[in-house]
Amino acid sequence: KGVDLEAVGKDPDSHIKTLFLFVIKCGDLGRSEWDTDEQSIRQSINEIKDVYLLNNISPEYKDLPIEIILVTGGNLQQSIQEQWIGYIKQNQNSKITFSLWDGDRLAEYFYKYMFNEGMLIPEYRSIFRRALVRIDDPSYNLKDIYQLIDLLIKDIPLKNKRKNKNCLLTMKICLKIFIQWSKDIGNLKHAINVAEFIVLRFWEQINKTQLFNNKSVITILIEVYNELLNLLIQNTNKFSSFYSTKNGLHGYTKSGNSEIESLRVFEQLGFLAETGLLLYFEILRINDINSRKSFINTSSLIEDIFNNHLCLLNPLYDSHSIEINMSLYVLYLSGKKDFIEKILLSMIEHIHFAYVHMSKYFPICSDNFHDLINENKENKEEFFQISTLLFWILEWGCILENDELYDTTYKFISEKCPNTIVQ
Repeated sequence: KGVDLEAVGKDPDSHIKTLFLFVIKCGDLGRSEWDTDEQSIRQSINEIKDVYLLNNISPEYKDLPIEIILVTGGNLQQSIQEQWIGYIKQNQNSKITFSLWDGDRLAEYFYKYMFNEGMLIPEYRSIFRRALVRIDDPSYNLKDIYQLIDLLIKDIPLKNKRKNKNCLLTMKICLKIFIQWSKDIGNLKHAINVAEFIVLRFWEQINKTQLFNNKSVITILIEVYNELLNLLIQNTNKFSSFYSTKNGLHGYTKSGNSEIESLRVFEQLGFLAETGLLLYFEILRINDINSRKSFINTSSLIEDIFNNHLCLLNPLYDSHSIEINMSLYVLYLSGKKDFIEKILLSMIEHIHFAYVHMSKYFPICSDNFHDLINENKENKEEFFQISTLLFWILEWGCILENDELYDTTYKFISEKCPNTIVQ
């Protein structure tokens, strides 16, 4: 009758004795799970309202408040969030309430009520606790959680399906707990970096061990990928007003250091560009209207962040070519070639001025912050020995068939930094 599980107990938030009716679904929930057949979410909840509440509640529970809970280990996709909210508004009353227990909520409850000494071996448990203790430090390099993920991924056996499943489940729960703690302290950066790391390392392990036909493994990979996309979208929503405001991200770090602030702006550019690329992948994969709208909006925000943060025209590290290329590719895919040309022409002018006249704030071939703050006229050639960024600007000149961009960049290289290797 629509109910997968019935329970009576104190509500964890209100502490009032409540009758809980659980509707349990698997994975991420989208349009196909919302209202397509008799097993869909809407049909299941309607059956609870129309049949179960009238005929199947024990007499001793009839006076209790009722909470209908939709449970999934994944997420409620954007495509049905409005339907879910609208359904609640139409059907919620003083007697009946609705809740969503998604993967994040389950992870939170699991850690709070069920996490025990037996889930992880002592070595792994110690690493995990170190990671959680340091999660509120914005400068934390995440080495503990990365180490734990590497250990768990290496433990994935090839043949023992039961051990395989337990290992994957442990990794998934640890990820969910870490992400939930990151969200609780408002630090999406840590959560995004961990999700990125798992996707990359997990894919490497799947490729190495040829587990492409292992359903449990591929399911976990897809769930982590979707978690990453959702985190990136949340980050975009959190910072969108900052991207669109003149110097909006400056001062956000409260560091008072211009170099640190510039690095954080490039970090946000990278997150924004990654969001755009994954949304474009969603367009290629399912071609739904929400992904297309979100992709166009993300492309516009990339324009905004460039227009409102001039520091992006002065890359401090050569490795910033990654964030720059990702963002330019999103702009290219959305047909904004004129804007790309404008940005790159301005960028090469800024790099020229920084290198030739300031001997500072040009893209050094090092990721060491100490090198960045100590660059000067005497060591500038040493820090500009190699430049992948200049190579890519030349490449974009070819892609866009823009002679001015190519010639300006080539002239700068040949006349001002002839010893710089540009591949």
